[in-house]
Amino acid sequence: MEKITNATVYKCEHCNRISFNAGAMKQHECACNKNPNNVPICDDCHWLDRYGENTQHFEVVYNEGSDAERSKSYDLEVQYCPYYGNLYHKLYGIVAEYAESDGWMKKPSKTQGCCHFLSIGKALEIIKWGNVKFGHQLGWLEDYKVTPQAAFEYFTEMGDTENAKRFEPHEYDNA
Repeated sequence: MEKITNATVYKCEHCNRISFNAGAMKQHECACNKNPNNVPICDDCHWLDRYGENTQHFEVVYNEGSDAERSKSYDLEVQYCPYYGNLYHKLYGIVAEYAESDGWMKKPSKTQGCCHFLSIGKALEIIKWGNVKFGHQLGWLEDYKVTPQAAFEYFTEMGDTENAKRFEPHEYDNA
């Protein structure tokens, strides 16, 4: 075994992985799962529909029009947000371009934030509050999901005007 001394070691700021190659470490940091720019806020959000059995089929053509033209099929799981529509997380290059051309949106990261974010824990608090206040009347819940109206009422009653504004009903919501 050889002991290396006086070697430059590069360390990831997010997961403490090490490398002797600066370029490799820079590339790793951009894709690191612990980088807050890569962690979607949607995964902790009440509004995201995780239970849909929907998949979307994409046929991606590489090197179109050349002798090396080839195609590859992708079946992607659809995750749906009532505010943004179909969402994706880890798609890159031409596959991401196909998804975006079909109306998909990349999930916002935790550092970007989302004005519609409602944590799952907070949604459970709203459900408990509603059950006490309304006596288990589920009219303001849709399939055990909190409606924006219920979130607005909850935050208003709790005196949290900043969060209440985020879910304030608008005239176009009923159209």
